[in-house]
Amino acid sequence: EVERVVPVLGRSSHVFVGTKRAEAKGKLGKTRTVFAQTITHTFVDITKAEWMAWPETLLLSTVEELERARLNPHVGTKPNSHVFLLFNLLVDLESAYVVDKLEVFMNMFVGKHGNRLQRSKVDEITMKIGIGSESKGRKHSLRLTASSKGGMYLKTSALFELADPLTGAPVKWTDAKSGEAASLEDPNEGRMEMKRQLARAADSTYAPEFLGMMKVELIKMWSAYKEAGGKRPVPVDLFKDVELVLGPDGELVEVQRAPGQNNVGMLAWRCTMATPEYPEGRDVVLIANDVTFQAGSFGVAEDIVFQKASEYARERGLPRVHISCNSGARVGLAEELKAYIKAKWTDIDEPSRGFDFLYLEEEDYKRFGTGVVVGKKVTLAGRTVYEIESIIGEGLKSTAGGIGVENLQGSGLIAGETSRAYSEVFTLSYVTGRSVGIGAYLNRLGQRVIQMVN
Repeated sequence: EVERVVPVLGRSSHVFVGTKRAEAKGKLGKTRTVFAQTITHTFVDITKAEWMAWPETLLLSTVEELERARLNPHVGTKPNSHVFLLFNLLVDLESAYVVDKLEVFMNMFVGKHGNRLQRSKVDEITMKIGIGSESKGRKHSLRLTASSKGGMYLKTSALFELADPLTGAPVKWTDAKSGEAASLEDPNEGRMEMKRQLARAADSTYAPEFLGMMKVELIKMWSAYKEAGGKRPVPVDLFKDVELVLGPDGELVEVQRAPGQNNVGMLAWRCTMATPEYPEGRDVVLIANDVTFQAGSFGVAEDIVFQKASEYARERGLPRVHISCNSGARVGLAEELKAYIKAKWTDIDEPSRGFDFLYLEEEDYKRFGTGVVVGKKVTLAGRTVYEIESIIGEGLKSTAGGIGVENLQGSGLIAGETSRAYSEVFTLSYVTGRSVGIGAYLNRLGQRVIQMVN
C-alpha cells in the first residue's frame, strides 16, 4: 500500500510512504518505508576529475526530501527509507568502466554522509542509468545499489537490467561483474528489516552493520591518502571479517555465514583492516551485544561467547573492542507458569489488603511437576491446592539459558575476564545505546569508552 507524500521541493522528485500488505503486525507495528526518488535527464562526463559533484548534489537533494517528509506527522521518524536516483539517459561508455566509477562514488557518498543517512534511516540507495547510444540504442540498464537488506551496512552491488521490448518493464537481471543471473528479491529482507527496526527503537544500530561501516571508513581513509599524494597501492581486500561462533565442544570456531543466523544475543568477529599506515592489515576482535535478541540481555550463553571471544583476543595479543547496547543480566520469569498462579486474598472484596499466599490448583501442580515448582499441600474452600514455596522452572523454554542466579554467575565471569583483558591487551567500549548493570560495569572495567551522543 503506497501513498504519495506532498508537497515536495524538487520538480523532479517524488516521495511515497509504503506499508507491506501481507505482513503481520508486530510489536512495533507494520513495517513502513519512505521512498524518495529523483529523476534527471542530465549527466556529466565521468572521465573528468570533478564529476562526482553532480550525482552527490542530486542524492543529497533526495535525502532532503526524506528529511522534510519526516516532519509530516503521518510519516514521522520511525519508518525506514529508500533513495532512488534515475538518470533518464544513455551513457556511451564501456559497462565495466561505468560500474567501477559509480561504485567508487557510492562508497565515497556513504562514507562522507553516513551520519546523515543514519539519521534518516536510509537502508537502500539505488542509482540507475542506461548504457548505450542514440545511434545503437540501449544495450542494458545499470542498476547500482548500496543496500542494508542482507544485514551488512549499505553494501554495494551492481546489476545489469534487461527490459521487455514491448512494455519496457524490467524482466531480467545479471550480476555486473560475474555475469550470473540475479534477483532483486532477498529472502532475508523481511527479517533483517525487522532487526534493524528493533535496534533503532533502542537508539542503536543492528550489530552486523558495523562491519560495513568499518569498510566504508577504510575506503574513505585510502581515498584521502591518495588525494594527499600517497604512493602505496590500495590493497584488494581493505576489510575482511570472520565470525567467531561457539562450536559443539564449547570452543570458538571461525565461520562465514549470513547476518542474523545467531541464536544467542552476543556476536563476535575477527576483523582484518588494511589501512594506509599498515596496508598488510591488522586484526582486531569485535564483540557486540545483539540488542534485537531478548533486548541484548546477558544470559549464560551470551556470557560464554563474550568470555571465549575476549580470551581469543588475549591469547593472540589482539585489540578487543566491545560494541555495547544491552539491558544487563537477564532476570526472567517462568512464563509458562504465570497463567496458572492464583492468589489467596486476605479479603477477596478488598484486594488492596494483600494476599496470604500464592497457589496452584492440584491438576496444574501435577502438570508441571516438582522440577518446575515446589509447593505445600493445603486445603482451600474444601479443595486441595498447593501453596507455592519456590519456583525453579527446570525444563521450561522460557528459562533455557538461565533466568537469575546462573546469569549473575556469568556476569562475574566476564567481569573478571574484562579486567584481565585490560591488563594484557588494548580494550575499548563503544556504547551505542543503553548499557545497564553488568553491561555498564564491563565498560568501566575496560576503561576506554566512547559514548554515543543521540
